Amino acid sequence: MNRAVVQVMRGEVATGRAVMVEQSRLLQAQGAQTAHVLLSLADLDLARGDATSAWAWCQQTLAEVGPSLGEGGALTVEAWLAAAQISCALGRYEQALQWLAELDADRTARIHLEYRAQSLIVRATVERERGEHPAAEHTARSALRLARDVGDRRSEVAALLVLGDVARLTARPAQAVSTLDRALYRAEGSGMQYLIAQSLASLALARLDAGDRLGARSAAERAERIAADSGYRPVLERARQVLAEDRHAG
Repeated sequence: MNRAVVQVMRGEVATGRAVMVEQSRLLQAQGAQTAHVLLSLADLDLARGDATSAWAWCQQTLAEVGPSLGEGGALTVEAWLAAAQISCALGRYEQALQWLAELDADRTARIHLEYRAQSLIVRATVERERGEHPAAEHTARSALRLARDVGDRRSEVAALLVLGDVARLTARPAQAVSTLDRALYRAEGSGMQYLIAQSLASLALARLDAGDRLGARSAAERAERIAADSGYRPVLERARQVLAEDRHAG
């Protein structure tokens, strides 16, 4: 596994990101393909809450891999998925859906079930953000089934996070806690610090809604530590929101 990726998984985000940037420069100087490194940088900056920087990396990737799925193969599919994810993070929901529509219409993308699972998660996220909760739940369940079929732990956790959030937003706190407990269990099994921090922050909110202030505080404090050390700003803000609400209630 790439050294920079291992560092990021361990939570050594600043070091891993610096290594990735240097790798991209060296590859560019050699005239070699940099798309895989650029995609990793886009993914990392999105986790850090810098969707604008993530979009810049994604645009470079799209320029390198070509405009059609047939030209770039798997890398192009990954770039289009990244474009959809980042568009969603930027609040450009129609743009995100346009990227997904092009993926869904292409036979090359459909044969890769793991990509289909990721596409469904982006769609479920858009539906959740728009308040289309029944649709988001249905789409996330489809993504969860696919992720489990192909053994994609990251997508499995992402689908559970959407399902947990939808349960919380629709006033089903017990179901939200149960679903997000499962997400945390699967995230911890992956060893990916970002997934763990995400799961903890969402679980903290669900526990707070369920009246479990002690459990909420414990999850939020753990999420805060990981996010602060790693620079995952959106997760950090979510964890601190829970801690602030807990202090206000006390």
